[in-house]
Amino acid sequence: MRTGARARDWAEIQERMLVPLYEAVYDRLEVGPETRLLGLGCGSGLALLMAAARGAAVTGVDLDEQRLALARERLLPEGWVARAGAAQVSTAHWGGIDWQQGYGFQFWRSRHGFRADGAFGQFSLVLPDEDVVVAITGGFRDTGAVLDAVWTHLLPGLHDEALAPDDEGRAA
Repeated sequence: MRTGARARDWAEIQERMLVPLYEAVYDRLEVGPETRLLGLGCGSGLALLMAAARGAAVTGVDLDEQRLALARERLLPEGWVARAGAAQVSTAHWGGIDWQQGYGFQFWRSRHGFRADGAFGQFSLVLPDEDVVVAITGGFRDTGAVLDAVWTHLLPGLHDEALAPDDEGRAA
């Protein structure tokens, strides 16, 4: 039997017995978004996966390369972010231009990067070329106008060059 198959069998069958233990420990230690967890001997990554689900930043190491590979796959498969933001479904026939770029894994493609949409103008815009994420909350009926405003007013200001001095602006 291959080691990789054994690692996967362990993860899918035996490892589940540890869930109540990890939950109890994480509850007691208040594991959450402020937690940084290093898993020494992380195995196939269940403990890390459960901590990450609570918002913790996780890192794991293990001597068993097969189990470590499985942990990486479980936490975030290679290329997932690129695939999640790529068009998986054509929406070329839809309304406004920002809705015609395609739909990914619960992400809309956009003229610039990709985004998650909430109700009434709530957006999480991911702009990989600019290395920027924009969060917008609001109560807008015309959500296309919100996106147009970001592309027209905010996006042009995102660049690596230093800003020119603005003596008049500082005096105001």
